[in-house]
Amino acid sequence: MSRLRELFIPTSCAGLIALLPMLATAFESYDSCVAAVATDPATTIDAADKWARFDGGWPAKHCRALALIAAGAEMQGARELAGIAADAKELPPQVRSEMFAHAGDVFLQLDQVPEAKQSLDRALNLATDPAPALTLRAAIKAAEGDHRGAITDLSEVMEASGPAAGLLILRSEARHATGDLVGARDDANRAIGQSPENADAWYRSGQIEAELGNKPGARDAWLKTIDLARGTPLAQQAQINLQRMDLGQ
Repeated sequence: MSRLRELFIPTSCAGLIALLPMLATAFESYDSCVAAVATDPATTIDAADKWARFDGGWPAKHCRALALIAAGAEMQGARELAGIAADAKELPPQVRSEMFAHAGDVFLQLDQVPEAKQSLDRALNLATDPAPALTLRAAIKAAEGDHRGAITDLSEVMEASGPAAGLLILRSEARHATGDLVGARDDANRAIGQSPENADAWYRSGQIEAELGNKPGARDAWLKTIDLARGTPLAQQAQINLQRMDLGQ
């Protein structure tokens, strides 16, 4: 997202808002639109649509797609993202590549693997920095059971761009799936070291420690998960895991 914020020049709608009361909820910049996605995605869809129809351009359409995804219309949002990436040929190739990669990630989460692969191919063809596309390729490989291939792609990304917490968590999952519990634990611990407030990293640590027989370590990790992700499905699953461990299951 930060790369898009740097490349999209904010578009002012101040004059239009003054002339057209119907645009009172439209946005004056890409940043303000994206900020609204996090707090009220449903309202942002309509406001971004108005902004797009009154000279908001690709930034407004991209913000609308993000709002659709955040509001639960993931398939529609992903298809709009892919459409923008295909049509907005005036945008830098890397920006379009990252849009395709984002769309592909959403498709993959929806188990739409053919569409995810199509987005991946287009992301790789456009990429000047292949890290986002390779991350998507790793996720697709993992979903199809090629965990060693996923590890290779994720390692390549981290060699080029650094071991971000999200990448370490993904590689920890892949290493876990291959039976490399020591490597998986190392990646989970590195992710925690980089991002101590990352609930996913703590949850992953708990799973690995439990399999290694370190019940106190697993308990601490899952309690931390519950604390950080309170009220979410991840916290609920951590609670279930604790109960099962206590029952010896």
